Amino acid sequence: MRMLKAGGSTSRGFTFIEITMVLFIMGLFLTLSVPRLISFVSSGELASSVSKLSVYIEHVRDLSMYRQEILILHCKLDNGTFRVTRSDGTVDNKSLLRPVTLSESVKIIDIVLNGEEKIIDGEARIVFYPGGKANPSFIHLRGKEDEEITLEISYLSRNVKQHKGYIEAN
Repeated sequence: MRMLKAGGSTSRGFTFIEITMVLFIMGLFLTLSVPRLISFVSSGELASSVSKLSVYIEHVRDLSMYRQEILILHCKLDNGTFRVTRSDGTVDNKSLLRPVTLSESVKIIDIVLNGEEKIIDGEARIVFYPGGKANPSFIHLRGKEDEEITLEISYLSRNVKQHKGYIEAN
């Protein structure tokens, strides 16, 4: 905006009111968009962790079938770590999967084994058999914004099913 000076010359600049209005509009925009951005990022971390864990579990089942041996998936509920051992408890890092840890913003609520035993702390063990069978299990996860997702490991199906919300075992 041009402003006229006393001597007839002009100077360029913004008035105090114009600057105040721009700052007000920017503040209003940030106030409305930041909560949505935080929600989007935290839901992205949950989706990423769910995807990573699903692939990991499917790979454990495939490895058990391919190697024709019993593998055990150990799930530590307190720190969200998953690791694989043989049935005798040994680990061979060259042939077995490395441990995977969920994002810090994703918590394991509980794990339900065989539709009966609900584990809320400590460690849960999900067994995978050489024929492609596994202990049917439900892994319940929660993100930052209290969004919940259930991972379902079925007895025979290779794929891990993902359900929005907390799904109870039938």
